[in-house]
Amino acid sequence: MIESSWRPVGQIWPWIVAVLGVLIVVAGAVLFTP
Repeated sequence: MIESSWRPVGQIWPWIVAVLGVLIVVAGAVLFTP
């Protein structure tokens, strides 16, 4: 249906979430590491 036209976005979202998660973990490690 509508999702068919947004298929590329649906495939990209997991990568965006993964990148954001990595950035958050790295930022947290840098901030909380003495």
